Amino acid sequence: MSPNKPNLTLIRGGKLSPAEFSALLPEEKLAHLRELPAQRRLELIIDDPDGEKLVRGFSPQEYYLMIKEIGETDASQLLANGSAEQLSLCLDLELWQKWEFNNEKAIEWLEYLLSADSDAMKVLSRLDPELLQLLLLDEIELGGGSGELATDSERLGDWDHSFDSMYFLTFKNDKHARIIGTLIDVIYRNDHELYLDLMAGCRSAVKNELEDHCYRFRSGRLADLGFPSHEEAIEIYAPLSPDRYTPGEEKIPVISEMEGLTLSIAPLADGTLLSGVLAKVMTEPLRQELEGLLNCAMVAEGGYGLDGEKARSVAQRVYGWLNLALEYLSGSDESYAANILRTEQLKRLFRLGFGIVRQVGQQARSLASDEYATAKALRGFGNDRPLFYRGLDADRTDGYREFGSMKDVEIAREFLNLLKR
Repeated sequence: MSPNKPNLTLIRGGKLSPAEFSALLPEEKLAHLRELPAQRRLELIIDDPDGEKLVRGFSPQEYYLMIKEIGETDASQLLANGSAEQLSLCLDLELWQKWEFNNEKAIEWLEYLLSADSDAMKVLSRLDPELLQLLLLDEIELGGGSGELATDSERLGDWDHSFDSMYFLTFKNDKHARIIGTLIDVIYRNDHELYLDLMAGCRSAVKNELEDHCYRFRSGRLADLGFPSHEEAIEIYAPLSPDRYTPGEEKIPVISEMEGLTLSIAPLADGTLLSGVLAKVMTEPLRQELEGLLNCAMVAEGGYGLDGEKARSVAQRVYGWLNLALEYLSGSDESYAANILRTEQLKRLFRLGFGIVRQVGQQARSLASDEYATAKALRGFGNDRPLFYRGLDADRTDGYREFGSMKDVEIAREFLNLLKR
C-alpha cells in the first residue's frame, strides 16, 4: 500500500478477515477492535498471533466491560491473557459489596480463573496473596504447622486432607470443597513458598483485620483508576433545581496518570447537542472528567460489578442528563454549549439534569390513572431516577428509556398537564 493511499479497511464499522486484521499495526488493531461488539473483538483476538498483547492493550475498564458483555464463562481467553492490573480491577469490582468481601462471588470468580488456562498458576500468580488469604479464611479450618504450632492431637484429628503431612485442613463448606482443594493443590505444586505463607496465615490471621487491609488497598487501586468511594459517588445524585441554578466557579483541569486511555463507554455520535460539541472540544482533561462522572454514576447505581447492559444504561443516563442540561442552559447554541463544557463542572451539569427531570417526577407523583399505559408512564416519570415512557415516542414502544433531551421533558410535561385537566 502506498504511503498516501488511505487504509480503507479501517473505515468505522468495516469488517476485516482474520488475515486482514493480522496485517495491521498493533495500534491499528486496537483502534479497529474498539469499534466492534465485544464478541467480534474476542473472535479476532483468539485468531491473532499477538492476542495476549492485544488483550493487555485495553484499559482495565475496557477489559472489565468486555468480559461482562461476553460473559465470564465465555471469556476464558481474556481471563487467561489479562494483566495483573486488569484482573485486579475485575476482582475489585466484583468481590465486594460496599465495604464487605463477598465470599460467594469470590468462589464464582475463582472457578472462572482456574478454568481459563491449562496452566492455572499463570493466572493465580497475578492475584494478590492477601486476597487469596481472605478467601481461604472463610473456607478452611486449619491445624498443624511447624514447631510449636503442631500438636499431636491436631495430627491425629479428623481432618479432610493434608497436602504435606504438616498442615491439616477441613473444608467448612462441602459445596466449595472441590474448588478450594484445587486452588490449594495448584499453589502447593507450583509455588511452595506461597503455599506455606497462606497456611501460616490461616493459622494466625484475624479475618476482620485482613478484610480491612484488603479493602483499603482495593480502594486505593480503584481511586488510581478514577473510581470513587460509594460515599463520594452518590453525591452526584443531589439534584440542582433549575430555578436556583447559578454557574459554578471556573473549573481547574486535572491531569491524572490515566492520560491516553479510552472512555469505558464512549458517547455515541447520535446527533445530540452534547455529542456534537464533544466532538469539537474534547480534550484530555475533559475526557478524564467525563470518565470520572461515568464511574461515579456506575458506583452510585448499586455498587460495583455492573454487567454490560446495566453499564450502558447508566452511561445513557449520564449522557442524556448532560445533554438536556446543556440544551436548557444554551438554548441549543453550540458555541455557548461548548463554553459551558469548558468552564462548568460536569458533575454540576449532571445534577442540573437530574433537577430538571426530577421536577417531572414530582408532578407525576401527584397524579394517578387506572389506564395501563398512562399508569406505566406515571410510574416511570415518578421513579427515584425518572425514566421516559417509550409509549410517548413515535414508535409507541411499551417500555422505558432514559431522558435524553429537553424535548423529552417537554413531551412529559405536556402529557402530565393533559392528565390534570
